[in-house]
Amino acid sequence: MRALVLVCGMAVVVVYSTVLAYGNQPDTRPLDPAGYALLAAAVIGLAWLRSRPEVSLIVCVGAAGGCFMLGYAYALWPVPALIAVFTAISGGRRSAGWVGAAVLVLLPAIGVATHPALDRVVGAVIWALLVLVVAQPAEVSRARRASTAAEELGAADA
Repeated sequence: MRALVLVCGMAVVVVYSTVLAYGNQPDTRPLDPAGYALLAAAVIGLAWLRSRPEVSLIVCVGAAGGCFMLGYAYALWPVPALIAVFTAISGGRRSAGWVGAAVLVLLPAIGVATHPALDRVVGAVIWALLVLVVAQPAEVSRARRASTAAEELGAADA
């Protein structure tokens, strides 16, 4: 039930924000069937967040990467990928989570390299900082959970 609520809620937020963002960014690519398919993939990827976090991470990051590379308006469509990165890292799948974070930073950087403009450079820098702001607390959460588990084990042994 949680997954259904998360997927439906994110679907509304992602699609609505992308439609509105295009109104403020007319030089970007308008939503077409490929754009809607990428938005759907990004949101549906969250359905596997608890049971298969790696699959969720691959689907959400891949869809966000597609949106970045195809030039859709900057909106909230990368949020499912950020949720998947946080869940992967905090759940103990550090290498997969950090690879997903690296991909999320590299794809906008590649987009800036192919189409340099000041607003894109600023957007890529802000995006890289945002990915780090999500990934680092996930690492702290994972470390705290591991420390608490070790303390509980030590208390049980005593």
